[in-house]
Amino acid sequence: MIRKLLTPLWSIVILLTAATAFAQGSSDTPRAYLSALGGVTFGNVAGGVFAGGINVVANPHLQIIGEFGRMSNVIPKTTSDQLNTVAEGFTGDGTTPFSFTASMPSTYGMGEVRVLGKQRSALTPFVDSGFGWAKVTTHLTATQGDTDVTPDFITAADLFESQTKPMFMAGGGVSIAAGRRAAVDVGYHWARIFTDTQAINTNQLVAGLRVGF
Repeated sequence: MIRKLLTPLWSIVILLTAATAFAQGSSDTPRAYLSALGGVTFGNVAGGVFAGGINVVANPHLQIIGEFGRMSNVIPKTTSDQLNTVAEGFTGDGTTPFSFTASMPSTYGMGEVRVLGKQRSALTPFVDSGFGWAKVTTHLTATQGDTDVTPDFITAADLFESQTKPMFMAGGGVSIAAGRRAAVDVGYHWARIFTDTQAINTNQLVAGLRVGF
């Protein structure tokens, strides 16, 4: 798991090296940036987040962002606990082995507004918020002995198969200049997906790279 979560961070380091070299070749102020980010989610079952997008520069202190991404697992801890409780009913007298796996990956798209503060040295603080839509899908398998009991387990757990619902995000961080046309953004995001019955909250620690054009 740790190795999988570190992979996007190594990719950012490699891209940063290339972006810095590109940035030194131009002195123009970018009108927009292409961005990529990766990080970890927590506050529910831990997972990863990966996203890309475009940042349009409205003025030196305001950017309009379009972002598309994926969170590998947003299953709430309460749902995970619920599944463990339901699983106890499938163990019977304990003589028949029972096992299950469950995750809730989510893909999303949203529009964001980022407000940047005053740059000090190479550091610029920012806050941002956004609104869009997220598709959450339940991936679950269950076996009892050699028998696939996934449909029965899903029914007993009363889980949805897939939902596309509104998503809100807010957060902030700091932007680190890497030349006139590149920057690294490090920050925290809180997101809420308004799924039926129980909304899903998740926290994100992310690091991203922006390259201007």
